Amino acid sequence: MTKKWFLAHREEVREYNRKYYLKNRKLRLKNAKRYYKRNKKYLLKKHQAYLLTYRYNFTKTQFDELLRRQDGKCGICQQRKKLVVDHNHKTRQVRGLLCRKCNANLAAFDNKFLFQNTLVYLGINNE
Repeated sequence: MTKKWFLAHREEVREYNRKYYLKNRKLRLKNAKRYYKRNKKYLLKKHQAYLLTYRYNFTKTQFDELLRRQDGKCGICQQRKKLVVDHNHKTRQVRGLLCRKCNANLAAFDNKFLFQNTLVYLGINNE
C-alpha cells in the first residue's frame, strides 16, 4: 500500500482495523498479558526511567549517580530503604534521594509557615 492509496481509502482501512480488533480482541488481550508477564521487570524499569525524565527531567544515569553518591542510603535518616526522588515543588529541581517516610515528613516542611509553626510547637511542648 502506498501513502496515496491509504489516504484515498482511509475510512475503509479504519473500518477494517476496527472489525479486526473486535474479532480478535480476546487473542490480543491474551497476548498482551503474556507479553507483560514475561517482560514485567523490563517494562517496569522502562516506565520508571520514563517517569524520571517526564516528572523531573532527570535521567536514569543521573539517578544511579546520585544513588552511588548517597551510598544507597536515605539523605536524611541514612537508612538503606527503597528511595524516592526528593524535589523542590516550585522549581522541580531534584534535591536528592529519600526514603518514603522522610520524603513525606519533608513535604510538610516545604511550606515555611508550617515549618516555623512546628518548631514553635516543639519548643513549647518539649520543655
